[in-house]
Amino acid sequence: MRMDMDSIDASAWAWVPPRKTVDWRGNRVTEKEGMALKHLFDDLQNYFGQPDGEPNVTLTISRLHQEDDDETYGDRITNNNNNANAASTMWRGNLDFTFMMNHRKRNTSQKLHYMAMDVCLDLNPKKELNFGGHDMSDYCRTWMYAYAPRYTVETFLRYFEAGTGLKASSNGLILDEERKIVHFEPKLLTEAQSEPGFWIADEDDDDQFTRIGTIHEASQDPSNQFLFRCIGIFAVTAEVVSIPSRTHGDNANANANNAEEEARLTFTLVNVRTLGIVNNIAPVVYNPRHCTICNASTNPEWWE
Repeated sequence: MRMDMDSIDASAWAWVPPRKTVDWRGNRVTEKEGMALKHLFDDLQNYFGQPDGEPNVTLTISRLHQEDDDETYGDRITNNNNNANAASTMWRGNLDFTFMMNHRKRNTSQKLHYMAMDVCLDLNPKKELNFGGHDMSDYCRTWMYAYAPRYTVETFLRYFEAGTGLKASSNGLILDEERKIVHFEPKLLTEAQSEPGFWIADEDDDDQFTRIGTIHEASQDPSNQFLFRCIGIFAVTAEVVSIPSRTHGDNANANANNAEEEARLTFTLVNVRTLGIVNNIAPVVYNPRHCTICNASTNPEWWE
């Protein structure tokens, strides 16, 4: 059961003073931040889909900043608001995740820009539907296909709505009702120093992992061209479109509570820890929008 933070005695929680810095994968971070990064990336704690209950984490959205509306989102939002003449404005913000942990026999919390989820990632090469069926050059380089249990995704969306006051849109989330699996397409970091790493469990110790390269490098090796069950580490961005009569102040969570406003979530994969190859889930592509002759269609509104 998810912990009710309102019922906890505030005196039981304490912030570890960020006085000391430590090295974490070549980066200098505060001691408490390093502890939280290890907690998430290395110890694989508090991830969505974990077998021993829901993660002890809360989430908020950073200040929403205004951007010009994009062509893939504006028409749909304008029509949903029944105001065809109103110009819509896009607001974008990153999600922050506050993890509750135990440090030096005291309960503490730390905010990170990442969260972890139990997912399956498809490293099989993908073909275009025309031009001779050649490989999609950007697959496993800038994006890839991911699959997660319906319950896991719905749990994350419930946490998002509770933490931000925004309704989560199903745009980009495709539900297979028969197998209760949700398909989505995470982005991949492309900067040389931050490309998502692909880690495999050691044969002699399942709790230890070895990095074999980036996701793109791993996908080029035929021995890795499978569907893997993984703990994926993601950064998440929310995009909200509103008409001029609505505003978003410094506290996005307090002001973005209009039921008509939906947030489209974008998942960016930053790290992968594999748990093994999945043989009993056949990848299904419902909306291959990256194919040359395919166009994106409206996704079913299954999340309510």
